[in-house]
Amino acid sequence: MALLRVLGVRDRAGQIAAEAALRAADAQAAIKPDWITGVVEVTGVARVEILCAALRDAGFIAAPLTQRPGMIGPRDIVRLLLRALAFAAAAGIGGALLGIGLGILNVVLNPSCHAAYDEGTCAMGIAMIGGGMGFIGALIAAAMTLIRGGLRLAHVRRTGQELSL
Repeated sequence: MALLRVLGVRDRAGQIAAEAALRAADAQAAIKPDWITGVVEVTGVARVEILCAALRDAGFIAAPLTQRPGMIGPRDIVRLLLRALAFAAAAGIGGALLGIGLGILNVVLNPSCHAAYDEGTCAMGIAMIGGGMGFIGALIAAAMTLIRGGLRLAHVRRTGQELSL
């Protein structure tokens, strides 16, 4: 089975000419065209290169496809998860740095941190604020990335367009 992308088919005459070109390359082939998306599935004995060459000789733009447009594979899911992990790590580091800065400002500007009874409580707040903001930043970034990526994958599946990153 060969999966082809055919461009340049504008009307019914073009459809007939494209199918005739495919039949010239492989007379016994079963042709299942979807002219709206430009995807043609050919089941026969001719190789993909021969079918594309026959379509090009007839004046069409043709290229082989590895999978039907709009299909979402495991590779797309793994890429989405890795992207969410990368954004979570970056947001976690950024949130931690921002939290450490706020913790230091708390130690410097809070008058209760300069009292004699403070035995490191405010200093411990630096790490706690940094860790908390880093964790919250990582969760928010991962959630937003997964939601956006899931919506994009759903759109690709619904419309049959190719996934562009």
